[in-house]
Amino acid sequence: MHDRYPHLSFDCTTKVELILRHRDLWAEFAEAGCLFVVSAFETTNDAILETLDKGHPRVDMAEATEVLRASGIEVRPR
Repeated sequence: MHDRYPHLSFDCTTKVELILRHRDLWAEFAEAGCLFVVSAFETTNDAILETLDKGHPRVDMAEATEVLRASGIEVRPR
C-alpha cells in the first residue's frame, strides 16, 4: 500500500507489552508510514500498575517509548 500511495500515513493502538514483544517490527511500520502509536500509560506507579493488572512495570513504558522512537515513531500516551 505504501509503495502505491506513499503520501498515506497511519497510526495504531497497542499495549506496552506488545510494543516490546514485537520490537523488531516497528522499523517496518515506520517505513510503511506509521507516524505514532497510542498506548495506555495510565500511571507510572508500579503498585497501581499491578493493581490494574497492566502486565508491565513502569520501566517497560520507558523502554517501549525508546523502541518506538528509535524506529522514528512517536508515542501518544493516553
